[in-house]
Amino acid sequence: MIKKQGKDYKLPLSKSDDILFVHGVDQEKQQNLRESQLRKSSLYDIALQIPNEQQNRRNSHNSITFNNENQKVKLLHTKKKILTQIAQYGFNAYMAEYIIQKQKISLEQDYQIVLDLVIEKIHQFEEQYKSCSGIQIQKASYKQVVPISIDEQQQIDQFIVEETRQELEKDSKYNNDCCGICLGEYKNKQKALNCRHEFCYECLQFYLDNKINNGQVLEIECPQQGCDNYFNDEAIKNLINDEQYQKFEKFKKQKLLDRDETIRWCVRPGCDKYIKGKSMFSNNIKCECGQEMCYECRREDHPGMTCEQALDKYYELTLKQLVIQRCPKCKAPIQKKEGCNHMTCYQCRFQFCWLCRARYTRMHFDSDNCFGCPDKQFSNDEPHSRPRWKKYGGIIFELFATILILPIIPFILIYYSVMAPLKIVKHFNRQWYRELEDGDKLCLLLLGIFFFPAIMVLLICPGLLLLLAYKIKYD
Repeated sequence: MIKKQGKDYKLPLSKSDDILFVHGVDQEKQQNLRESQLRKSSLYDIALQIPNEQQNRRNSHNSITFNNENQKVKLLHTKKKILTQIAQYGFNAYMAEYIIQKQKISLEQDYQIVLDLVIEKIHQFEEQYKSCSGIQIQKASYKQVVPISIDEQQQIDQFIVEETRQELEKDSKYNNDCCGICLGEYKNKQKALNCRHEFCYECLQFYLDNKINNGQVLEIECPQQGCDNYFNDEAIKNLINDEQYQKFEKFKKQKLLDRDETIRWCVRPGCDKYIKGKSMFSNNIKCECGQEMCYECRREDHPGMTCEQALDKYYELTLKQLVIQRCPKCKAPIQKKEGCNHMTCYQCRFQFCWLCRARYTRMHFDSDNCFGCPDKQFSNDEPHSRPRWKKYGGIIFELFATILILPIIPFILIYYSVMAPLKIVKHFNRQWYRELEDGDKLCLLLLGIFFFPAIMVLLICPGLLLLLAYKIKYD
């Protein structure tokens, strides 16, 4: 019994029923709360109900009844799982049971949604319970306010402990049987650190080798997820070979020295020495091996040039050494490693020829295209140092040669037209041609003169038709 302002309030507590009560309300409200009391349903009750439901389902011969009973069993199983999880989180399972029934929370929803909703309602209930006026309430569990049977409580607690133990045993068995790196069965078990996490010996070696090769040598953590332990030098030495350990020590020394902003490593290949600090009057520093360097840009010394000018010069030199050309349109650097000489800029998508850097067309690499790079689409020739001069020079030479040959072309055509009968006879029957008399040869010559127009048409038309077809195809 609790006394408040001269009034007595009795707590109607029993071993079979739980009652949610609020202090400081009038007698009529308490009576309404008594009438709306809920019957307690514990985890133990659920465990007892499941076999009964399964027995009823087995005895039923109606398919609809079977489905209903099966649904009830699933809901009861979900309810048991939620209440067990609530207890593991440190909340009171009986309060959760009351909230599920009072708030009519549907257990057919997603498990995580129902669990979050019940926990939220528990927090709301505790805040409301603590804010009741007229009584000082200490933080206590709900089952301390609403007593139940001691035997029932022990059975329920035992059930929760057993569920937790089985889950832990399951996780422990999995972790003990599987390597934390390859997730397979142990081939050669090896304990890594004081944390006693176990891994395959080969997996641990591969893990350390990978860390060292990637330069991650200052703090190599345990491969087990969530573990904060780190490998010391002695443990690493026992797990890797001598060559890899020397690399580890070298990389670790470099990493520690890199933290010092006054340290500059020698740029000469093969030299692993460093210089600390510089002169007050010059950026020039000199290594023990004799290599002179610039302290600011950390490259070879560049007297008479600023660091920016030296960097630009070094960049252009690198482009030439790596055979890198710039896009004729956007000037983006492009390197050709293999393939044909038809290039496409990765930045502006401009298509050009790698050799002469002219705009690419379908006829650019054709054998009869004197204005392109004939038959050089798949050649490995070096790019022209002065492609424009080479291109224009070739055009001028070909144009000049054409002008010289053009006047004699009609005479060549007339000659071959008149001499066509003689050439044909000589080609197909050389012996008969030798036996011909002068009169026979003269007749063949007159025949050529007579058919001169037809022969001219036969000589010129095929070329014109081929040129026209070629033009239509590529236009």
